[in-house]
Amino acid sequence: MSGRAGDGLGPLADTRHWLFDVEGTLVRDKSYAPLPGAPDTWRRLRERGDGLAILTNNTTHTREELAARLAEAGFPLDPERIVSGQGRLPAVLREQGVREAWLLGPPALRRVMEAAGVAVRELDEAPAAAGADPRALVIGFLDAIDVARMGRAAELATRPEFRILALHKSRLYRDGGRVVPGLGAWVAAIEHAAGKEARVLGKPAPELFREGARVLGAPTGAVCMVGDDPFADLAPARAVGMHTLFVLSGKYDDAAVLDGLPAAARPDFTLSSIAAL
Repeated sequence: MSGRAGDGLGPLADTRHWLFDVEGTLVRDKSYAPLPGAPDTWRRLRERGDGLAILTNNTTHTREELAARLAEAGFPLDPERIVSGQGRLPAVLREQGVREAWLLGPPALRRVMEAAGVAVRELDEAPAAAGADPRALVIGFLDAIDVARMGRAAELATRPEFRILALHKSRLYRDGGRVVPGLGAWVAAIEHAAGKEARVLGKPAPELFREGARVLGAPTGAVCMVGDDPFADLAPARAVGMHTLFVLSGKYDDAAVLDGLPAAARPDFTLSSIAAL
């Protein structure tokens, strides 16, 4: 289904609260080049007074850094309107009583954890003798796979005092036209090696989508989630009661990918891009 909001898009004609994915939805990829027409749609919705927020699996930038990149690309918003697993990380570390963590991920996560008062260790730093205090292995974006580092991370995760905290569990992403396995593939490898499950903080965790609705100040049933990933963006959004809009401007350019989802999890609407809203 295509057209502007109000032109055959059913409930979207009255939607005033929107959650947007970033890569493949607003911008092309990690270059942050805006997709054609996307900044115009963002501006039009803002001028109409709609509530806009970002729901992202980005772990390579802090919220403030990401807000600055998005503003440069034509999508201005307050950093507090960016909802992510990274944003949830400090509260989860406090909730689990973790004061010491080992990081397999980008420098931005180190900055977030240190700001939360957590001592961040390198993977080659041996933990002291196991005690009562919980520890965590935190896994974020990996732009290259180092087998030795993955092995060290898996070794740490086998220890009973270690929790595995995964910033997200996406299947794949596009980067410069290439399809690349997402963080979910590497998290699954460590889970398998350690014999325990990770706690997922970002997509597709339902708590993240509920937090997005809270940031917008709206019930989930009044929110539309817009994204290019029907598995990580849209199926979980539907599961918490949101409207969902699939755009073919990112990971997938053919709606046939939806055949891999049960009918109840498929998006409500499909557009070529948000420029058609």
